[in-house]
Amino acid sequence: MLPMDDQISSALAGLRPVRGDKEREARVQLRCHSALSRRVALRQKNTNGWRPRLTYVCAAALLCVYLATIFAQALRLAGHM
Repeated sequence: MLPMDDQISSALAGLRPVRGDKEREARVQLRCHSALSRRVALRQKNTNGWRPRLTYVCAAALLCVYLATIFAQALRLAGHM
């Protein structure tokens, strides 16, 4: 071990154990559960609406236009148009 490792180990050994506060743990757990349930509700709301489907359709349309443009340019450069 390096001398720095010994210093860190001795400093960590000198720390006192942390005692849990049951009320604080309950508050944190309640906040986490409510945040997770809000996130799940928002995700379900977003996946059930028309906006995600519209987004997918627009993305697919843009991809098709992009690919058609690339194909047309390739044909033009090859001298077939």
